[in-house]
Amino acid sequence: MTSPPRQSPLLLAAAVLAIALPIAAPAQAPAPTRTAAQQSAPFRITGAVVNAATRAPIPHCRLVAVSESTTSAPQPPPNRRPPNRRRPLLDPNTPSAETDAAGRFLLDLPSAGRWNLSAAARGFRRQSLDEHEGFSSAVVLTPAAPSLDLLFHLEPDAVITGTILDEAAEPVRDATVALIAATSLNPDVSAAAPGALRQTATTDDRGHYELAAIPPGSYRLSVQARPWYAAAGQFSRGIVLTSTAPAASSNPVLDVIYPTTWYPGALESESGSLLTLHAGETRQADLSLLPTPAAHLRAVPLPASPGQPVTHAAPRIERLGAQSSPFNGSSYARLGPDNALVFDGLEPGLYRVTTSEPNGESHSIFVQVQPGSTTALTAAGSLPTAEVTLHLTGEDSAGRSAVTLTDIATGIVYRSFRGGPVPSLRYRPQLSSSKDPAASPTADPTLQVPAGRYQVTLSSPGDLYLASLSAARTAPPSAAQPATQSRPQPSTQFSRIINLPAGPVTLTLGIARGRATVTGFVADGGKPLPGAMVLLVPASFGQPGSLDLLRRDQSNTDGSFDLAAILPGDYILVAIRDGWSLNWHDPPTLARLLLQGLPLSLTPGSHTKQYLAAQSP
Repeated sequence: MTSPPRQSPLLLAAAVLAIALPIAAPAQAPAPTRTAAQQSAPFRITGAVVNAATRAPIPHCRLVAVSESTTSAPQPPPNRRPPNRRRPLLDPNTPSAETDAAGRFLLDLPSAGRWNLSAAARGFRRQSLDEHEGFSSAVVLTPAAPSLDLLFHLEPDAVITGTILDEAAEPVRDATVALIAATSLNPDVSAAAPGALRQTATTDDRGHYELAAIPPGSYRLSVQARPWYAAAGQFSRGIVLTSTAPAASSNPVLDVIYPTTWYPGALESESGSLLTLHAGETRQADLSLLPTPAAHLRAVPLPASPGQPVTHAAPRIERLGAQSSPFNGSSYARLGPDNALVFDGLEPGLYRVTTSEPNGESHSIFVQVQPGSTTALTAAGSLPTAEVTLHLTGEDSAGRSAVTLTDIATGIVYRSFRGGPVPSLRYRPQLSSSKDPAASPTADPTLQVPAGRYQVTLSSPGDLYLASLSAARTAPPSAAQPATQSRPQPSTQFSRIINLPAGPVTLTLGIARGRATVTGFVADGGKPLPGAMVLLVPASFGQPGSLDLLRRDQSNTDGSFDLAAILPGDYILVAIRDGWSLNWHDPPTLARLLLQGLPLSLTPGSHTKQYLAAQSP
């Protein structure tokens, strides 16, 4: 049964903001008159680099300044992390400097503009100025203000170490430890994506591991390993195609696996503890692994033609989960006595099994594998599947957008296929087929997912966005029908949660053009405020099925900020002084901040400039 809609605490905020007074723009002082000597002086950044934890100066620290207008390629917003920021340009013309014994530096620049200043030293990963969660402040120089003296706080690396033990308290060798960024409400591309894998490590013969050079933040830790004595461990990783391959042991003590374990010992990522790391902190995270009965999948090959031998090719199997994991798809396979292909040593859970034919038809089934069981890959034993045809109408007639479906119940993400043809596979479940979109450019792409409730999001090039959404049990529109016949009205006031029943479903997505831009300045006491957190929150945030994408930014040294590619709609804009230490993920805290925010109604293609007075956290 569906629960009644919850009343969001932000509804009160929206009501209060309706009568909010506009914030006056800070007075602009006239540009000072410069002498001839000043006019001939270079643009310059000076200052000192210190340890953010101890405030001690850092000598021999390398600083690099990269202009945001040095290339004609598309650039990220001014205060976002530039691509490959941890590998500064080696061009000898790139402005750079090194700190002296007292941590001081002087960096001459060839021109005015916005400069991304980054620094790195021994024991410190490369960071941008005043960096927080992937955001930083750009240094803004103008002819009226050609120089800036600043204090660069460089945060020392955080480290996680630990030991992995088995059920007998013995070290587990070759276990893979994964560090995964905690899920955040913020979808900004410059920050770690929800569930993004940050790095991995492998345990040594003592069961010891170390994860170094970790930025401050919240993380989850997962471990996967195989018992050295397990029956499936006798095989090489991959597919065994000979009938002499040994069968899995009938001894249940040997037919076991270690399930993916989340620190400090949970089997589900949501039940694992968050590891919140501060600059320079070293944390100890030890885990003990407990075996569980292994699961198995059994695939019967297609009948061979008369006089032709049976060929063996494996379907692609993937274990699905809400969190990213480097372990999906690893399994062992053998030939059974009935010429069936059996996958041994699987972790219990939800699996997607995909096969394909030379004609481009692909087939997916979803099976829930239980501990200690052998599941046959048949349509009868699979979960009800929705065969979704993605029909894009409106502006994106070329079909360049990618569609993402997120399962509301499990958090598992499914994305539309945009690559090349899938290799031919011989094991085919008895399900209706779907055409590979790469084989037919004019055909609507298809996506097979378990039947259920999904949230729909769109990744589009340029300024395209999702303006309408509907699903129906109807045949897909003819490929000959011009997509521009259905031109949706731009809107964000519709539910992005939709029910997908089993069987053929056409999901029609109306694509409109004209994302909005919000720029401006943050002031504190009439003076520009650098390093402030700028939040743009949908007015309907928290209501079921509504738009729930928060946008963040950080003000530059002149107080400027820049929010680009925003979906049209109603928002609340706030600027928070020292907001990066605030628990803004908490709904009551966020609602309190929004009471003093500025309401905005953004129309398609609009460019809005706002002056904000920073509020205290």
